[in-house]
Amino acid sequence: MQAIAAGGYHTVALKQDGTVVAWGNNFYGQTTIPAGLSGVQAIAAGFDNTVALKQDGTMVTWGLTPSPKVTGVYAINADYVLRGSKLTFGNQQHSSSGITKTFSIKNTGNGTLRLRSVSLTGDDAADFSVSTVGMLTSVPVNNGTTSCTVTFAPHSQGFKTAMLKVVNNDIDEGEFSIRLEGQGTPRPPDSLLGIPDQQVRIGSPLSIDLSSYFDGPDTPISSYALESNSHPAAVTATLTNTSLQLTGVIPGSTMITVRAADSLGTSTTFSFRVNAVTTFTLPGTLPALFLNPPVPRARGAFQLTINSIPGRRYQLAYSDNLTTWIVVPGSILAGADRLQWMDRNPPAAVGAKRFYRATEIPSL
Repeated sequence: MQAIAAGGYHTVALKQDGTVVAWGNNFYGQTTIPAGLSGVQAIAAGFDNTVALKQDGTMVTWGLTPSPKVTGVYAINADYVLRGSKLTFGNQQHSSSGITKTFSIKNTGNGTLRLRSVSLTGDDAADFSVSTVGMLTSVPVNNGTTSCTVTFAPHSQGFKTAMLKVVNNDIDEGEFSIRLEGQGTPRPPDSLLGIPDQQVRIGSPLSIDLSSYFDGPDTPISSYALESNSHPAAVTATLTNTSLQLTGVIPGSTMITVRAADSLGTSTTFSFRVNAVTTFTLPGTLPALFLNPPVPRARGAFQLTINSIPGRRYQLAYSDNLTTWIVVPGSILAGADRLQWMDRNPPAAVGAKRFYRATEIPSL
């Protein structure tokens, strides 16, 4: 025998071959095993009914007013047909759209099954949601079925659990509960709004600080990798720590793919195009030192691009009123004909303004 369970006045046992035997009071047919029952992995006995959980996740019940048959069940309890049963959603990134599973109810009884309410309870109920759109409130006899859907969309990391409760007119079990479980996992690094396509002059390197384009929402990014370069003959790419250096070799275009990973091993990739040209063209007539219009990025940040002269240093400053200027600590050494800087804390108020200026620091 694999297992044995006791009801009010009857006993049921699960044999090694997956079949079931029962004995004792059979007034309601609770010891009459359904014909052909096999492949059983667990059993339970109520006061005057019996239930078997098969290996395919379906349940078979018999005895007084057999309870509705539920699919996708993982466990059963000896006291009530569905008390303690469980539905596992597995791992799901928090703050995502989540994963949805269908919960099916089949009426194998001889009277109409009336579903009075479906609800979620428990400390983590907010991480689950149930939809009863299209669900019948009266499930007919002769194997009538209906269903609802449950979505697991965790709001944070960690193990989450809740109870799905279905109140009905079943004499033996007017309320049955399904335990819902899931694990909220960290989000992978974000590529913010992505790295824009680049233009690099042949023979003049362009340096890109990847830390300005990626963010670890849960765990800081620990490493960057150059995944691929589709046309290295046109543009060479080398990566040192967070600095990606691109150098044009011959006129042409290439796709660069980089990967950012955090200490937990989650990662994300992003691809962008780089065009190698003989003449670097900017719109209009621009001076040697020019601050391009800021580009909005994720989480309210702004990305600035500054035309520069390789080998020279520049000082950045910003002002919200064109009167008081705040100097950004440190200076930036230009490694190419453009510099990029991310302002991560611009004013957030509606209608607020911020002005930027860049000044070349004279060589001593």
